[in-house]
Amino acid sequence: VDISWVRSKQAAVASYDKEMARLLGAHVANYENCWQEILAHEKARGQPYKWIIWSRLDLKWHVTHPDLSLLEKAGPVVWVPRGQEHGDMLEDNRHAVALNDRHAVVPRSLARQFFNRRAAMEEILVMAEEQRAWGQVWRVSAEEMLARTLHGVPVGQFSNVFAVAGCC
Repeated sequence: VDISWVRSKQAAVASYDKEMARLLGAHVANYENCWQEILAHEKARGQPYKWIIWSRLDLKWHVTHPDLSLLEKAGPVVWVPRGQEHGDMLEDNRHAVALNDRHAVVPRSLARQFFNRRAAMEEILVMAEEQRAWGQVWRVSAEEMLARTLHGVPVGQFSNVFAVAGCC
């Protein structure tokens, strides 16, 4: 390996890496802030929520949302829509390369795992450092971040019955 080539690549991607790290940190902070708000609301109402639904506000639903009583029958499972994963579910449907992050139905018992993205961020930053050592640009999508966050957590998928309205 030509070390001078690797060093030139490292310098070329340094500013990109800083911006990606900044965006990744903001992503994690948004989820952590939301989690703190949920905890505050639960404390104010004197009881925890049964379900927490994370959703983009600009979604246009083509049919009604899947009935929570049907989703509940599967036990404690984080439910996300199919599609827009930018990756594939593996055969056991528990370990994904990427998961649709536009909407999630989360039982309260799994909410802490869903909203805590810090460990996934640290893992991604270690991988980025390894890639940077070889002069490679690292990228991570919000979908990959969600899959890493939920690694080992049961995940179910339902048909994607919405679209982002007015985007792009």
